[in-house]
Amino acid sequence: MFRYRIYGLTIESDTIFPELSKIEKPTDSMATDVRVRLQVPNSKPPAISEVLKTTTLLDGTPWLISARVGDGYLLRFVAMADFIFDSTGSELTCWRVESQVSADTVRHLVLDQVLPMVLNRRGREALHATAIVTPKGACAFFGPAGSGKSTLAASFFLAGFGALGDDCLPLVDRNGSILVLPGYPGMRLGSDAIQALSVSAGATTPVSDYTSKRRALESPSAKNFPREAVALSRIYRVVRPKDGEPQIVRPAIEPIEPRQAFIELLSSSFLLDFTDSEMLARHFQLIEKVAATVPVRRLTVPNDLTALDAVREAVLADLDA
Repeated sequence: MFRYRIYGLTIESDTIFPELSKIEKPTDSMATDVRVRLQVPNSKPPAISEVLKTTTLLDGTPWLISARVGDGYLLRFVAMADFIFDSTGSELTCWRVESQVSADTVRHLVLDQVLPMVLNRRGREALHATAIVTPKGACAFFGPAGSGKSTLAASFFLAGFGALGDDCLPLVDRNGSILVLPGYPGMRLGSDAIQALSVSAGATTPVSDYTSKRRALESPSAKNFPREAVALSRIYRVVRPKDGEPQIVRPAIEPIEPRQAFIELLSSSFLLDFTDSEMLARHFQLIEKVAATVPVRRLTVPNDLTALDAVREAVLADLDA
């Protein structure tokens, strides 16, 4: 068995995760939060009792089916793999993997799709956002797919700032402050971003079969990766001018008032079971506090990767303001 720390959880896995740093000297007193079993059992998975949500791709093709099974939950990534975890989010099992699906893809689904939902089941809230560490605290970026969250965060890292996590931002309210729990080293970047950031091809690894993105910055960021929670200082919603809209040459930052910030943050939340009223009340309460206490900004960036330095400077100036 292998033990790792991610999203504030200690996980025990029957499979090596090269993306994560192992807990080298685990002690008997160290509690395991989630047991991960990726070696598919030779048995039939439980039957679906209720479909909760079907997520589709842009062309309408089903991609993820979330459902209840027995006393737990199923996440079915269509044509790829099935994952089942219990109601407490303590036992996670991969029940099915299609023959053409790589081990890289399975691990990616666990790290970036399944564990965020497990977090939600365990009573923790998470946003679909990327974060870095600055002298002012954690700085998070969220927004629609393709807006460049990971690319912007990677540019901060290459400029000397610490990485905190890519795409999953676990939040906790501790003594009245909103803190971010560390994810894992590495960011998923497209080929254009890798080229613009001058990242060596040898420093990247495949993410999955269904995307051309590659995971970068793992080794250098692992050395100084935060082990403890970091106070959240700012949240930026990254947007780009759409086709047909006026283009810009310099980044623009404007505040988002708390009521609108609450709506936008909620739309970027990892939520599993919308029939769970207790979970929804808990989640709404924390997101409301985040929107009220952490400054949320709209960061409009040029559709030009050569503007990354200017975007970074604008964010740092805003943090200092």
